[in-house]
Amino acid sequence: MSHPFRTALVVETQKLRASRVVLAASVLVLVGISVLVGAMTAAAEAGNEQILSQLGTLADGGGWERFWGVSAQVTSAAGLLCFGVVLAWVVGREFADGTITGLFAITVPKATIALAKLASRWRGAQWSQSGSPHPWW
Repeated sequence: MSHPFRTALVVETQKLRASRVVLAASVLVLVGISVLVGAMTAAAEAGNEQILSQLGTLADGGGWERFWGVSAQVTSAAGLLCFGVVLAWVVGREFADGTITGLFAITVPKATIALAKLASRWRGAQWSQSGSPHPWW
């Protein structure tokens, strides 16, 4: 890693730490996944034909197999959505806050800044697999 990239990564990570958007998105995703998985699993156990048809091969299983399968499906979709929302906010806030002109004035290449924004969000996404209460605490 080059020095400008490390600097940009530290700056972007600090922005994410201070962000309420990241915290809100994380909480909403965790709660949403829990509710959806619980509701879909309960509906499948109750024999809801619409849910069973959507589950495909998971409809034949039961118990933990179905629970983990539904969890994987819901988590993959929710994670992608959350990643996209936060990444769009990270880039879009530069325009909304009027700081984009400052980014054009510094000597760090724009590609390095964009890569740092993406990498800082990726580091936050790694938290979701670690089990800590918040990616930056």
